[in-house]
Amino acid sequence: MDNYVEQILKRKPQKTQFAAMAGAVVVILVGIWVILCVSMNIGIAVIAAGAFLAYVISQRMKAEYEYVFTNGVFDVAVIYNMADRKEFYSFDESQVLRILPYNSEKFQNELSVNAELSVKNITSEDREKQDSWYAFMLNNSRSDGIIAVILELSEKSLEHVKVFFKNKIET
Repeated sequence: MDNYVEQILKRKPQKTQFAAMAGAVVVILVGIWVILCVSMNIGIAVIAAGAFLAYVISQRMKAEYEYVFTNGVFDVAVIYNMADRKEFYSFDESQVLRILPYNSEKFQNELSVNAELSVKNITSEDREKQDSWYAFMLNNSRSDGIIAVILELSEKSLEHVKVFFKNKIET
């Protein structure tokens, strides 16, 4: 019988999304300027393009992660605007080298020593919840290196990890 844990985690909007939204607003303002100074038809087209960009970006800003632990397999999907679900990342127990608390000296030392360490942050990015962040150190099959996948685990998810990744979790 499979042991299964699911966790939903709201993601804060990313800085790049705010920058893209600012770009869409600039396009709308340029459209207004074009209406006033050049041509109404072209200006309306530019405003419509800016409004469409702003709409698409605003839909992507409302996102949440869905963590699914099934025995020793981890899958995460991103759900945009509570409607559009995309598979995002996956790994299994055989890829995990070790699991470290994000705030631990061991992980912080790993970050400072290994300049080539790739980090994939799949958390809410809420700095107040860093005590529940864990770094899963994985073999990166693409680059033959190590990747640190940062996850924000609930108590139930952490209990599952302690059972199925018990030999790899460090404190």
